[in-house]
Amino acid sequence: MRLNRRLALDLYLWVVPITGSPTSPEIERPGVRFEFAVKMKQFFAEQEIHHYSADDKKAEKCIFLLANTIATFHSKIEKAEEGSPMEARTSC
Repeated sequence: MRLNRRLALDLYLWVVPITGSPTSPEIERPGVRFEFAVKMKQFFAEQEIHHYSADDKKAEKCIFLLANTIATFHSKIEKAEEGSPMEARTSC
C-alpha cells in the first residue's frame, strides 16, 4: 500500500483485516484475522480501459501518460535490498 499510494494517493485508503474463514471471509468485522486487504476508493466503471476503443486518441494519450509515469517512477525508485520483503522474487 505504501508503494502504490505514491502514485495514487487518493485511491488507496487503508489496510483492513479479514476475519471469519477462507471459505466465509468477513471484511472489517470482529474476530481473528487471517488475512488483510487494501481498501480502495471505487472509481466509475466507464473509466476502465476496456471501455475505450483501440482507435480512441484520448485513450491512447492516457495509456501513454500512464505507462510513462510508471516507467519514470520505477526508474527512480530505490532498489529493495536482498532479503527485504519488497525484494522482487524470480521463483515461487
